[in-house]
Amino acid sequence: MRSSDNRTDYFANCLERLKAEPHSQWVMRRTWTKEACAELTLPSPAKDAAEIIRLAAGDDKWEVRLVVAENLASFPDEMFHKLAARLAVDASAYVSRTTRNALARRTPVMRPTGRSRHKGLQGIIETIRKEHGIAAEKIATDLANRQCDEFLLSVAHDVKTILTPIKENVKRLQGLSFADAEQAAETVSRLRKGVEDLQSLTEAINDFSRQVTVRRTEENLVSMIKDAERTARENITARGGDCSGVMCCMTVNEDLRISVSRPLIVVALTNIIKNAIEAHEARNGFIGASVVVGATVSEGILHIEISDMGGPMDPVELAKLQEFIPGGSSKASGNGFGLPSARRNIERHGGTLRLADGGGIGLTVKIQIPI
Repeated sequence: MRSSDNRTDYFANCLERLKAEPHSQWVMRRTWTKEACAELTLPSPAKDAAEIIRLAAGDDKWEVRLVVAENLASFPDEMFHKLAARLAVDASAYVSRTTRNALARRTPVMRPTGRSRHKGLQGIIETIRKEHGIAAEKIATDLANRQCDEFLLSVAHDVKTILTPIKENVKRLQGLSFADAEQAAETVSRLRKGVEDLQSLTEAINDFSRQVTVRRTEENLVSMIKDAERTARENITARGGDCSGVMCCMTVNEDLRISVSRPLIVVALTNIIKNAIEAHEARNGFIGASVVVGATVSEGILHIEISDMGGPMDPVELAKLQEFIPGGSSKASGNGFGLPSARRNIERHGGTLRLADGGGIGLTVKIQIPI
C-alpha cells in the first residue's frame, strides 16, 4: 500500500492528467475512478480522490459513471446526495439502476408484505367510513379503482408498444442466415434497445410505487436546479436530441437554502425541466426558446414555477395530465412517469405540484414546499 504522501502525489497526478486529457483512454479513467473510490474509504483519504470521482460522475462513458454508482453507498453524506441525485436519472439504464439500489441501501424504505399492505389500505378505507360516512367511502373506493384501471391500461399499452417491435425483430432474426452478419447485428441491437426500454418502464413503476422515508439535508436551491438542468440535457442528448438552442433562465436567489431530500427534489426538477425543454421539440429538431425557472419564499412556503414556451396546450391533454396517472406518454421518448413521480416526490415533502395553462404559450408547473 502506498504511504500517505505517495497517495497524495499519485491522485494529484491522476487529477492533473484527467483535466488535461478528459477524453483519454476510458479504461484508464475507469481505473483511476476505482482507485479514487477505494481511497475515499480510508480514514484520511487524499483530497483529490473526491474530485476525480466528481469528474467521473459526468464522464462520457457509462462504464466510468457506473464505477461511481457502484461505490455510491460508501461515500460521505454530502457527496452521496449530490451524486445520487444526478446518477439516479442517468441516460444509462445500468448506471441509474445501480444508483437507485444505492439509494435504497442508504434510505430507510418501508417494505410491507402483500398482506400488511392490504391491511393498510383497509385501514384507510375504514377511517374514511368512520369520519365521513359510507357514501364517502364508496366515492373514495370508486375513485381508487378507476385510477388503478387507468394506470393498468396505460402500462399495458406501453408494454405492448415495446413488445411489438421486439417480437418483429425476433422473427426477423430467426429468418436470417449465418451470412447475414451485418443484418443480424443490427437486429440484435434493436432487440437490446427494446429490452432496455422494457426494463426502464419496470424500474419507473417500481420507483413510483416504492414508499420512501424522506431524509432531509440543507441544500442550495440554485445548485439543485443547475444539477437538474444538466442531467435533463444529458438525457435528451443521449437519445440523439440537440437541445442547445433552448435556454434555461433562472430568477432565483443564489443564497436560498432549504431542508429537503436532495436526490428526490433533483429527480423531480429533472423530470419537469426535461419535459419543459422537450416542449420545444419540433419535427425537424428543437426550436430556439427559453425555459424559465423562478422561485420565491412567502410565509414559510417555497414557491417554484417552471414555464416553457411550447405550443398551446390542448385542453383535453391538459386535463389528462392534471390527473397525474402514470403511463401512456404521448412522447416517443417518454414513459409517462415523469410528472406523476415529480408530484409524488414533492408531496413526500408535504408540498404540492399543480399544472397551469400558460395562456396559449406552453405549460407552467407550480410547486409549493413548506420550509
